[in-house]
Amino acid sequence: MEKDLGLKEWLESQNRQYLVIVTKMDKLNQADQQRSLAAVSQIVPDPLPFSAITGRGVREIWQAITKTRQLK
Repeated sequence: MEKDLGLKEWLESQNRQYLVIVTKMDKLNQADQQRSLAAVSQIVPDPLPFSAITGRGVREIWQAITKTRQLK
């Protein structure tokens, strides 16, 4: 979305680290999940898929947060 891209550009202009979380993955079938992640990957590196319903991605998100905090 336009606002998301604006935030991405601002964060990068401020040399801030960020993570991109692709939410509501449980609402998509497997093929659509792959297409969605591929599309987001063209804009930002390593988007993290997440589903609150299934718990998909929780561990990976916490690992990414921990890794990001250790880099400071």
